[in-house]
Amino acid sequence: MKKTNILLLIFAALAAVSVNAALITEQNFDDAGWDFTAVPDESIGHEEISGFFFMNWGVTDLVPIDSDATNTLTAADDSDFWGIRKLADYAEYTAGVTVNPTDFYLEFDSVDISAYTGVEITFDYAIAEDYADGYMAYQVSLDGGQTWENAVEVSIATGAWTTETISIADSVDDVALRLISDDTLSYPGAAGWDNVELIPEPATMVIFGLGGLILSATRRRNA
Repeated sequence: MKKTNILLLIFAALAAVSVNAALITEQNFDDAGWDFTAVPDESIGHEEISGFFFMNWGVTDLVPIDSDATNTLTAADDSDFWGIRKLADYAEYTAGVTVNPTDFYLEFDSVDISAYTGVEITFDYAIAEDYADGYMAYQVSLDGGQTWENAVEVSIATGAWTTETISIADSVDDVALRLISDDTLSYPGAAGWDNVELIPEPATMVIFGLGGLILSATRRRNA
């Protein structure tokens, strides 16, 4: 293959790499992705009793905002999300087991980001109606989950899906994430998390793509 054609191939494919290879990992609650553990274990959906809806803690396509589900919270994107509602009712569904306010969280596995620069964590959250007495927050671990940074609260009563962005220093090799919700949240209201993503600086992906393309082109030329 001629040198000119090789360079054209590299630049064309490189453009595709920089656009399409944009995620390290993600979790949108529709498909397998960034592995996580729910605490407590996912067990309660939008359960209906005598025509009234109670708590949510798990993957769902909607969360009732009011008791008769006249208004609902749906996903930011795709079809499912992690729904939250009336966590104070947890004891009623677990034979009287009670939890502390920060005991409701999703913990996303630690990911090796040592090969990347400009890494960001982004996630969507929504808090609908009256959640003034509760909170939603996040924590990051910068050492593989051994220790956790202080929790950072997100804005209350957004009324719509909002994207939160967390910048990670280039000196960090491993990062993990917790999304936390207060168990005192009550109705009318609903909340949720969606589209949790670990994103590198685009230039990082370009470098990876360039190395592979040059290697491939060299092999073809020598064949």
